[in-house]
Amino acid sequence: MNDPGPRAPTTSYARTALSVLLLAVLYLWVFPFHDVVRNPNENVRVYMTVAIVDDHTFAINRIEGAWGYVNDKAVRAGRLYSSKAPGTSYLGVPVYWALTRLTHRNSHVVAAPAPAPVAPGQRPPPAPRQPIDRAQVMYVLRLFSTVFPGLLFGWFWHRFLAARTSSATVREAVFFSTMAGSSLFAYSLVFVSHAQNAYCFGAALMALATVRERDADDAAAGQSPRVRFGWMFLAGLFGAGATLFEYPAAIASAAVALWIAAVAAERRRAALGVTLVALGLAAALALKHHPKPAAAAVAVALVAYAVTLSLRGLLRLVGAGLGGAIPTGLVLFFHHRCFGSAFKPGYSFLENPTFREETNQGFFGATQFSWEAALRLWLDPAFGLIPSTPVLLLSLVGLGAYLAPELPDDRRPLSRRNVLGACFVAAALFASVKLTLALKAHALPDLHARSGPWVAALAVALIALAMVRCPRPPKADRAMGATIALTLIGMTHLIGMMNNWRGGWQVGPRYLVTVVPALGLLALSGAESLLRPRAAPATTPCG
Repeated sequence: MNDPGPRAPTTSYARTALSVLLLAVLYLWVFPFHDVVRNPNENVRVYMTVAIVDDHTFAINRIEGAWGYVNDKAVRAGRLYSSKAPGTSYLGVPVYWALTRLTHRNSHVVAAPAPAPVAPGQRPPPAPRQPIDRAQVMYVLRLFSTVFPGLLFGWFWHRFLAARTSSATVREAVFFSTMAGSSLFAYSLVFVSHAQNAYCFGAALMALATVRERDADDAAAGQSPRVRFGWMFLAGLFGAGATLFEYPAAIASAAVALWIAAVAAERRRAALGVTLVALGLAAALALKHHPKPAAAAVAVALVAYAVTLSLRGLLRLVGAGLGGAIPTGLVLFFHHRCFGSAFKPGYSFLENPTFREETNQGFFGATQFSWEAALRLWLDPAFGLIPSTPVLLLSLVGLGAYLAPELPDDRRPLSRRNVLGACFVAAALFASVKLTLALKAHALPDLHARSGPWVAALAVALIALAMVRCPRPPKADRAMGATIALTLIGMTHLIGMMNNWRGGWQVGPRYLVTVVPALGLLALSGAESLLRPRAAPATTPCG
């Protein structure tokens, strides 16, 4: 068997504190503020936060008049709103409210009263307070809504990684490469949403992995697993929270929801296959505008899933549902108050005519999949995710380890493992040859379309090779591989369909920041698999 057995010992709290302290130096050292740029991705979120606290409304008309024009906004019935997912602006509300109480200032301009005569010996009345400085607001919002949450996530993420490797070098390399050596670092310094939704996705993975680990510990001790309502609540909260901060992260939220459903399913698990098939059919019918057949397929999926539930599984679903209801309700409330429907985002009302024309095409700007977009998001030397953080290339190996099937550890030359490995090596070589020929035979703009499928085929072949050659992670972690794989495929396809896939000014592919911590986890598993040889097969003594 290629199961590595028990989890690695967790590092000391002092070592985690030192790593996070070093990370804090990097996160607190710089304040990238270029006022002339007036980054709309950030400013429109700041404006919404200020409007909620100072004006008790989502409308940013007055704030824009006071602090200047901002792009990336929606207009409805004469009112201006942020077109972004509301999570970051919500997160900044208590921070900005506390700032106004401490400074006794806000964004309102106080009109100077007419000068009054001052009697001899009396002090003149104090001058009216000036409105709060926008740069000060920006700094405080970044600090408490992005930087400190990032450091808090870093603490738990470091300990989560430490429990999955016995190598301090691998642990620290992956931790600092993802938290400080990737595009996640850039977005952890500004008041946008890309870092926060990555933290949410990573936190949901940690919560569900903790549930599975403790279930395994209970089973090993001969005890019945507990409900773990709190952990399931956190899984639902952070899983849905990813979409609260960034709409495309709905793919990650859906993948987490599938893992939650799998964790809760404890009986007749074969019915999960029927559930997935019915859900896929429902999605296809819905996209083809057949609502009644789609509803029937959903009903079949619900019935098939219901037979898998025990009382404990049902309580786990309730916990996750209550957690997920909070961010979901906040998003729907924002949509309803601003755009008249809980299911209509600000992209339906963009003020900028160029942006509006782009998002009116297809599904909010997602039209047709582009191999150019997919390849450049991952591999472009200027901003691709892999060239900017090369350690993530190990995630291919790690994903293969997470998805590895149960194979007998047979060392014969023609064992199933060796035969499959040889087939996948041949597939990788074939894809490499075809990719080389495509690169030689085609020039832009056909190059991406011709080479893209072979790049994907090569990646799949390498993952498959890792599946049969690398040791598997602990059983409690294996569903995490499928969850991450679904997220990677879904987000790459969705963003590859966007006509504005570059997303304007950015550091790295900002829409893929969601998966950076998860890729780091896969890279850690990949490094472990390459460094740790497979265990020798057990021998049976002759009687």
